[in-house]
Amino acid sequence: MNERIEQRFPICAKLRSKKYYLLGRPAQTSADVLDASNDCWCALTADRLGPDKDPVQPDDCRRGRVCFRSLLEGEPSAPPSA
Repeated sequence: MNERIEQRFPICAKLRSKKYYLLGRPAQTSADVLDASNDCWCALTADRLGPDKDPVQPDDCRRGRVCFRSLLEGEPSAPPSA
């Protein structure tokens, strides 16, 4: 089942755009992410470059990229507070 979910939602879970916030569900295609501005950013870096310093776009932010996060992966654990 996990493989089917990843095939259905192939775009990195951390890719963001204005349209993303209006979508109401995880992005499945580039059209789900991009609007007329074609502007998007990485939620991990809050920039148009990902943690690997490569540009972010729906066609680039997919499995195989070092920083890719699947919808199935949880958030990294927060370090214990002192």
